[in-house]
Amino acid sequence: MSEKSASSVLLSVQSTVIRCAQVLAKIMKLDVEIIDAAMNRVAVTGLCNHLPNISERKTAVFCSVLKTRQASLIRNAGFDPSCQKCPSAGSTCHKTAQLALPLMVKGECVGVVNLVCFTEEQRQHLLQNYRSFKDYTENTVQLYITRTLEEGSTSKPQVISPSSIPDFLSRFADDMQQGVLLFSDAGELAYINTAACRQLELADERMHNVRITVRPFGLSNSTGREEIHYVLTIDGRERIMPAVQSVVGDYRALMLNMACEYQSKPIDAPESSEIIGNSAPIQLLRKQVRRVADSPSSVMIRGESGTGKEVFARAVHAASRRADKLFIAINCAAIPEQLLESELFGYVKGAFTGANSKGSEGLIRQADGGTLFLDEIGDMTLHLQAKLLRVLDRREVTPVGSSAVIPVDVRIISATHRDFDKLIGDGEFREDLFYRLNVIPLELPPLRKREGDIDLLIEYFLARHSKALARHRPALQPDTMECLRRWRWPGNIRELANMIEYLVNVADPTLPVSPNLLPKKMRLAKQEISFEIETEKETESKSISILDKPVPFENTRCLNIESMEKELIQQALTNFSTYHDCKQRAAHALGIGIATLYRKIKKYELEDCTTWQQMRNRYQLSK
Repeated sequence: MSEKSASSVLLSVQSTVIRCAQVLAKIMKLDVEIIDAAMNRVAVTGLCNHLPNISERKTAVFCSVLKTRQASLIRNAGFDPSCQKCPSAGSTCHKTAQLALPLMVKGECVGVVNLVCFTEEQRQHLLQNYRSFKDYTENTVQLYITRTLEEGSTSKPQVISPSSIPDFLSRFADDMQQGVLLFSDAGELAYINTAACRQLELADERMHNVRITVRPFGLSNSTGREEIHYVLTIDGRERIMPAVQSVVGDYRALMLNMACEYQSKPIDAPESSEIIGNSAPIQLLRKQVRRVADSPSSVMIRGESGTGKEVFARAVHAASRRADKLFIAINCAAIPEQLLESELFGYVKGAFTGANSKGSEGLIRQADGGTLFLDEIGDMTLHLQAKLLRVLDRREVTPVGSSAVIPVDVRIISATHRDFDKLIGDGEFREDLFYRLNVIPLELPPLRKREGDIDLLIEYFLARHSKALARHRPALQPDTMECLRRWRWPGNIRELANMIEYLVNVADPTLPVSPNLLPKKMRLAKQEISFEIETEKETESKSISILDKPVPFENTRCLNIESMEKELIQQALTNFSTYHDCKQRAAHALGIGIATLYRKIKKYELEDCTTWQQMRNRYQLSK
């Protein structure tokens, strides 16, 4: 096929291309743009109509796909290196991600199918399903366009009507390798292709007589990545299979994942990296994640327990060029020191008693080219900290029992809820390692400071746990929602997820969930919260300067510099004793660093919180 003929192939069957774009957009819930080899737009859907012309965008992505015949996935539109020549590069880009796929006809690349995301939700949807989308697009579009070319092009563009969808699919879907089932709005099977019969072990003669119903089963990692599985009931016999379900017109299309694909895939894909929330702190964190994703620099994620540190670590990995490599997570606090060393750095044969006869390469080497997530890094011993510092400094690892030095390319993401200033001040954590790990700091807000996100998280966990437990999704009474909104959530998102899972398990499917199912402390929180908010506002509104009010001294004869310093520190600690970060607030009020404050506390033996409360009582009585 000559270059001239290749460039005009898609325009000759433009009506077919437009119908394909419409179906793809409905099934995948993304916008679609199809161009030919001459960079002419042949079909567009949705917001793609508002994108600049191909010539104005000066994108290198389409040229690369046409030349190499390889798919191109842009995880961070506007920030990817391939976007640099585009006038809309950077934060001015309206897209969030895109997947450009070569369109092959009779061995020639005649164009590009571009799946485009304009929202963060679409971006996450694409990143989590792009392999399935890639296979489906390449199989479906190429097959249908090729068949249309063989049969002769249609005369004018047509719009897919809901009633014509089964006929549209039947023209080419029987030649697809992916199983496709189409259900009517009433749940009746309207179409099933040959591949689906093969995957469901149905004889061809039963294609038009079989009775199949489908319902969601839940999430599974059995194939190496988190997938949604469905229960298919075939004439009373149940089968559980991974699939993608989408609404197409008045129908529900269920596309079964191809077994051959997942049998050949290693078990290396991460869990969900979806970040739920639209509050200002979360939106800022999303931007930070996208900005730093492709950097090789180390990331440290800090926040209270249960705030989702691993979710953000996976989001950084998923948005980076390392996404197709391993993401390995390890909890440094859950593994003994001796075992943690061998797990991280590996060991050679005979390195210690009980060692595997073949040795072990270790998690750092396993993550070579990918990402290593070290959770609770603050609990790592000083000995291992020194070895980890070498990995960061020289990008090399030495297995236990060996003198060999092995180069590695791994990105380190660490997380902790502990106070590093205190750890460093007490000599429990190396300051030089902290600086190497804390190159890019991400501070996660507690759930109580994420205004508006609790409702979104409740909806997310209701849907997730209902599918996972195969139970009816319960509705919540307004009073129940109000109690959940007002609770302080000391366990943050982990506590909320567990609470919703509990409600899904115990709720009556015929009745809305009432507050009576909530723990007593949550029900009482609805009545007490207003008083707590007012008290906190009143406390914060007071000047933090300790000079605003006189400090009471019981014995002026003992007045000297050290006793004054001790009294001042006690007073500051007492003022902020009701806060979880009281020491940070006290250090700020005193105008000293947090490490200095810890040394003073140790010097004056002020660790006993009872002393602070006694000082608070004495101070109140003296007023």
